[in-house]
Amino acid sequence: MLQTLSDIKDVEIERITRKTVEEINKIGNDFQTTMRILGATSYNQTPNYFQQGLMLYPELFRDSYHKDILKQTKKSLVKQAKGGRLAVNGRYQFLSPDLYAFCEYLFLGEQNPKGLLEDGEVYSRLNNNGAELACLRSPHLYREWAIRKNKRGEELDKWFGQTKCIYTSCHDLISRYLMFDVDGDKSLVIQDRTLTAVAKRNMKDIRPLAYDLKKAKGGLIDSESLYNGMIRAYTGGNIGPISNNITKVWNSGKIGQEQLNVVKWLCLYNNAVIDYAKTLWLPEPPKDINKKIKSYTKAKVPHFFIYAKDKESNQCEEINNSTMNRISSFIPNPMVRYNKNIDKFDYQILMNPDADFTIKHSPILETYDYWLTHRYEFYDVNEGIDDEDLWMYQKIREKFLELGDIDYIVNSLVVYCYTKRVSSNKKLLWACFGDVIVSNIKKNLPKLESDKGIICPVCGKRFKVATYNQICCSKECSSLLNVQNQANRDMKS
Repeated sequence: MLQTLSDIKDVEIERITRKTVEEINKIGNDFQTTMRILGATSYNQTPNYFQQGLMLYPELFRDSYHKDILKQTKKSLVKQAKGGRLAVNGRYQFLSPDLYAFCEYLFLGEQNPKGLLEDGEVYSRLNNNGAELACLRSPHLYREWAIRKNKRGEELDKWFGQTKCIYTSCHDLISRYLMFDVDGDKSLVIQDRTLTAVAKRNMKDIRPLAYDLKKAKGGLIDSESLYNGMIRAYTGGNIGPISNNITKVWNSGKIGQEQLNVVKWLCLYNNAVIDYAKTLWLPEPPKDINKKIKSYTKAKVPHFFIYAKDKESNQCEEINNSTMNRISSFIPNPMVRYNKNIDKFDYQILMNPDADFTIKHSPILETYDYWLTHRYEFYDVNEGIDDEDLWMYQKIREKFLELGDIDYIVNSLVVYCYTKRVSSNKKLLWACFGDVIVSNIKKNLPKLESDKGIICPVCGKRFKVATYNQICCSKECSSLLNVQNQANRDMKS
């Protein structure tokens, strides 16, 4: 979406990327940011055992395995940011028409209902009254930035305030700009002054695209027609290359009317390909237009595809001054600075205190070493298996359980992996026995909290509670938590 904002200044890119940059810089050092990035929060309704372990015992951050995970997570976020995936003040909302206007038409017979929203207005209870909102929708191929003013009020809240939809005016061409209907389509709604200002400047003199596409012929739906439709859907064209060609144009250099025309033609062709399975029709561009299209699309994909699509540098064009290529230069890649408030890690917290263990030469340790290097055996047996497949680790777990009691096995592996084996990689241990380790942490937590205290949810420091209802370690952390909780309540209201 950002690539269509070709008229953008460096200072505006800096502002738009600022939130993302701040978040990247906080990874590791800021407790809340780090936990949120890793998914170790109460908002995650399906946390894995690694995430559950971090929430119970953040001291795991002191271990090399968890440090490596954090490094890889940060590396991935940096790459995504350089590819144009930025943190913005926005959310996806269902699109809805002005239902008050629909009721005027339905029950009062008004052929031209007035409704509650004027042209250029929308209603969203999740945003401030009078705020300028950037409304977008995928696929975003042309300049489909709909900048609308949010209108709030008692009457509007009464009719529309029970949902989190964004309501649009019946007097507005916004549905034409965004090419949506109201059967479940969503819009990305962004409230950002810099982004909306840039979008308004780029949307000057832009009109909605309209194409005279062919319609499908009528006929009976039977097994043969369904089969033929499936064949045409898979053989009649691929929209991926068309989208890539549009991206080539947006990143070709200075965007003038000729480039915009090429994008328009490619959008027409893209929509025709989408409908081909139904219509059996594809447009044939005139020779002069086809020549202009090829002059832009014969190039390699843009440079930022190195980050966005995992392309090699030799597969991409040299970096130029396009918006997306400039965005990547604003994203830093600093070293991870680890939170000094986190207490020392004690591997015994991961063990069952009521079970024994061994670190001597044993079948348990031999089995662990074997599967560290022989996971490929499952790749040969089952096509599509990779190192993230939970089925594989379930099967390896079953091999371990043939050797004896599960608590004895897990205790032994914990001591072996955290004291004897010189390796930061403990994925096999956590993937096979994460549930047992989390259960052990829960058993050991009461004693740990009795000896050293609870975890401050803001800074991650472990402290002894001085008052009955104390949650944070200091007044500063408590004040910050109150501000955050109030912001969350405002968002939900």
